[in-house]
Amino acid sequence: MSNDELATIAGHGAARRLEVRRVIGAAIEQTWAAITSPEELALWWKCEVLEPREGGRIQRADAGLNGTVKVMQAPYIFEFTWDDVNVAPGLVRFDLVEVGDGETLVTLVQYIPASHILGAAAGWHEILERLGTYIDTGVLVPPSEGDSRFEELKRVYQAAGVSWSLPSRSGREPDPRRGLPQRGRRRRRGGRSPSRRRRRRSRGPRAG
Repeated sequence: MSNDELATIAGHGAARRLEVRRVIGAAIEQTWAAITSPEELALWWKCEVLEPREGGRIQRADAGLNGTVKVMQAPYIFEFTWDDVNVAPGLVRFDLVEVGDGETLVTLVQYIPASHILGAAAGWHEILERLGTYIDTGVLVPPSEGDSRFEELKRVYQAAGVSWSLPSRSGREPDPRRGLPQRGRRRRRGGRSPSRRRRRRSRGPRAG
């Protein structure tokens, strides 16, 4: 796999911009239909619900997808929120542009927390691979057995220097199961016992 096929990641601090680009061997109208038609989308990315209109719902329970379609500008832009309750994962945007006879460049962009970047990069990489396979074959594209392709891609991105989480200011790695560590309280001077002067260590929110 060449570096040109890998997602590009930009940003500093708590958020990152993730971009995955693929040239699909189909005209832009065919590619648009594969991405925005509920019947076709179910064959390569199994969303339980897609209402293909601005303000419509898009849902896939096992992926935590529970969003709203924001832009449907056929056949160029398809944009939706990932989660209307937890806004941290941000917007997902598919941009399409025809780059040749029977070829369409698909650009996927998402702004996400830095702590989610490894899984998001591997996941969207695999999803656009499956889109290409569906366009080529026109048949159902099942997920890899035991998420083997996803795990393989995670190792590829790790080897390329993408880490699972964002180092905290305290120097401790955040645990993605528990969220980012919270900063301790500032030390107060004078009038406190040594035990009260020590910075308290936060365990962060627990999952579940």
